[in-house]
Amino acid sequence: MRVVLDTNVFVSSYLSPAGPSARIMRAVRDGTVVPVVSAELLVEYARVLEYPGLVRLHQMTSARIRQELALFAGFTVPADLGDIPSVITEDPADDVILATAVAGAARYLVSGDQDLLRLGSYHGIQVLKPAGFLSLQE
Repeated sequence: MRVVLDTNVFVSSYLSPAGPSARIMRAVRDGTVVPVVSAELLVEYARVLEYPGLVRLHQMTSARIRQELALFAGFTVPADLGDIPSVITEDPADDVILATAVAGAARYLVSGDQDLLRLGSYHGIQVLKPAGFLSLQE
C-alpha cells in the first residue's frame, strides 16, 4: 500500500519510539507499507531533522541522519514532481507533500498537520492521522 508520510510523521518516528509514527516506520521496514517520496520531500525530512532543538531530542549526528535517510530511501517508491500546484496557501511546503502523493499514486497521506487533515482527501488520496492510518492496518 503506497503512502506518503508527512515530515511531522517521519520526524516523530525518531522522537517517540513507541508512538504511532514509529509503528508506521516499522511497517515500512517490514514491507507492509510502501512510502512514496520525492527528492524534495527527502530534503525536507533532512532539513527538519537538523533543527538544533530536534537534534537535542533525537541525538543523531548529521552523518547518522544521512544514513537514516539513505536506509529509508531504500524502502521507497520515488516520485518525480513536475509543477507543484498551490493548494495550501498557509504553508506552501504542504504542497510538496500533496504533489508527491499525486505523482507517486499514493493511496494515503499520513499527517498530523491540520491544514492537510482538513482536506480529508485530495485527488482520491485519503489524508489520515497516524493512529487512523494504523487502524486500517489492523
